[in-house]
Amino acid sequence: MSGACQDRKGRWQEIQKGLQFIQSTLPFPGSQELYEVYIGDLVWNLFGEGNDVFREGDWTKSIEMYTEALSVAEYADSEEIYVPANLLEKLYANRAAAYLNIVPGLHDQALEDCEKALQFNEGNYKALYRKAKSLKEMGRHQEAYEAVAKCSLAVPQDSSVIQLTQDLAKILGLKIRKAYVRTKPALNVLQSSSYQDAACEKASHGSASVEEIEIDVPRQGQDGTKAPGPASVQPPLAEAGVEELSSSPPRQQQYTVRAAGFRVRSRGPCRCPPRSPSPRS
Repeated sequence: MSGACQDRKGRWQEIQKGLQFIQSTLPFPGSQELYEVYIGDLVWNLFGEGNDVFREGDWTKSIEMYTEALSVAEYADSEEIYVPANLLEKLYANRAAAYLNIVPGLHDQALEDCEKALQFNEGNYKALYRKAKSLKEMGRHQEAYEAVAKCSLAVPQDSSVIQLTQDLAKILGLKIRKAYVRTKPALNVLQSSSYQDAACEKASHGSASVEEIEIDVPRQGQDGTKAPGPASVQPPLAEAGVEELSSSPPRQQQYTVRAAGFRVRSRGPCRCPPRSPSPRS
């Protein structure tokens, strides 16, 4: 068995253990910090598994994984556990891609997920492209054109974006204009030149097609800084007592606004009053 297969098998085992535990009422045998890592890693693992089955062409299974990840993230939010906004954004954008790949496409669901992804990042050009595709299939051509126009400004040379833009322009009776293609700069261009700025901007978008899903998402800490990858947190043992769980008081969480139903943490201190805990059934 290859290393990749072993890693994936181990990840799937961690997913099953994690889901089994959070469905129980057992106390977590560790600090609040470790509990947050444990829940966060479960979301990351579900995201990774969803990406793998998507690339294998199993759209239904990928939707299942992304949906489970978002469900766990919603559970984490109810427990005042931080899930990075960039991860939630990519989960919605990737699930929208899976919805569109199913035959016939689930355009209503894809559109809803695109809107939620754009609440986290209005410049997500893949979400804009999928929003435009969904609206086109729903017969909302003007709205579709407005969405793909924003996408085209971000990735003007993407062949899928060009084709969708031209199709919608024909439907709306708009004149199709030939795009200007910039020439490559000389090798001795000064570092302060605008050419280098343009190259940096292009690199920030990456070379991936709008048809591809998001695979690599930088992990962010609670203050918005880059955080390490998933840690191996062992499932809690049944003999752990409640006293051990309560020995470390939970950290105060700072949130600012809500996006797609989730609280999004700011990088600085938040002066908003804390939300009252909802009654548990």
